[in-house]
Amino acid sequence: MSVETAGTFDLESEFKLWVSGLGTLEFGFLKGTDMRKVAALLSSGI
Repeated sequence: MSVETAGTFDLESEFKLWVSGLGTLEFGFLKGTDMRKVAALLSSGI
């Protein structure tokens, strides 16, 4: 799992999840989304 937060010039954050047998799932979020909370929520369910 990796999290890339929005930077100065980037308006969105990306969340990438590697799943065995499926490959990479990538989700985009608008700037201002608390990616730590999103990552924690997904990690707790895995």
